Amino acid sequence: MSKIMYPPIEPGQKVDLDWRHNDYRIACCDCNLVHTFRFAVVSNTLRIRAWREPHRTGALRRYRGIPIAPPNYCMETESGDG
Repeated sequence: MSKIMYPPIEPGQKVDLDWRHNDYRIACCDCNLVHTFRFAVVSNTLRIRAWREPHRTGALRRYRGIPIAPPNYCMETESGDG
């Protein structure tokens, strides 16, 4: 089975896509959250649909060694009230 690799994209970097033929999976540069984007022209307007890919996100984070919190995990914040 081949692995899907996500090219490193820096914040604000321009990326050229052949958007008419494919869905694109993009991983966020800092949190490694994976999204799928679909582009279409409807009534002379560019329509962009995006959704999260939780299974691909988990796989990418495991591959890169990023800790994954359980779905119901809640981080406690420290208060300075003493």
